[in-house]
Amino acid sequence: MKKIYLFASLAVGLSLSAQQTKVATELVTVTKPQNIAASVATATTTAYIPASFAGGTCTLTVYGAGTTSVSGGYVGGNNRFGDKEKAMRYTLAEKSLMLPGTVSQVSLFIGAKKAGGPGTGVMTVKVYADNAGAPGALLGTSETKTISTLTAGSYTANIFTFTTPVSLTTNAFFVSADFSGAGQDTLGLVQSVDGCASTSTLTAWDKDNTNAWATMKAGWNLTTDLGIFPIVTAEQLDVNVKEISKDGLSLSPAFPNPAKDEVNINFSLAQAGNVEIALFDVTGKQVENVKLENLQAGSHSTKMDVSSLNAGIYMYSVKANNAQAFSKLTVIK
Repeated sequence: MKKIYLFASLAVGLSLSAQQTKVATELVTVTKPQNIAASVATATTTAYIPASFAGGTCTLTVYGAGTTSVSGGYVGGNNRFGDKEKAMRYTLAEKSLMLPGTVSQVSLFIGAKKAGGPGTGVMTVKVYADNAGAPGALLGTSETKTISTLTAGSYTANIFTFTTPVSLTTNAFFVSADFSGAGQDTLGLVQSVDGCASTSTLTAWDKDNTNAWATMKAGWNLTTDLGIFPIVTAEQLDVNVKEISKDGLSLSPAFPNPAKDEVNINFSLAQAGNVEIALFDVTGKQVENVKLENLQAGSHSTKMDVSSLNAGIYMYSVKANNAQAFSKLTVIK
């Protein structure tokens, strides 16, 4: 079903047909806090907060689902179209982190909510692995909270905790707010205004009433960020580290680093085996891949061509014999 964003208010009925177009209408402008990071992070955690929220120039808002009345629900939440989940895509690399990593909590910033019927609706938060840039396997589900107990209309962090921290399996991952148990209650997340997302059109996602995932750009024609902020614990990447060793695989610093045309990926194997080297940009997209078969135990150096890559920071991994190590390098022009 095609969803189209419109700034103008529309006279849209509450009935839904197969041909009906989804539209979004801005309801309210949200005041940005002075220090959003302080409210969701501690010294031992890393909070993922898009630049559009954390001191950026983007206006924050709440979008209604096709009407200036809240009766239609919210674009950034559940609505009369039956949307079930909204998600944000993040990567470890954008925070200079690497696997292994876990998500322990998620903060939701809620712009508006409306009780309906008995007001007993509930919601959870979920973490998904990345599958070729889209939400993949479900990795974990948080505690359940009653919507009536959540704070809306201010920058109070609504914290959802996982009984056991969720282990990440990929550099990129998705965190979603699941409204499928909301019943007659409606809730809308704070989001950045259209055209003011921090990264790309592939960041914010929407799960519709058929359980199909699509980007907010494809579904609502909105380029936006959502108020979903995971709190992640992971190992810090450090280009100055002399060596990383794990399960018979040792990763030495890449050279040169920064690199312009070629870079040497240096590693050692405790035993013979096949090796795969992958290079990722800050969005988690794999941009280079090299497979080496039947390497002998010992030290190895493999050249990787980076001449066609944009300048920036990249994460690379070396995988061998069920072990995997990560580091980062910088490409310059």
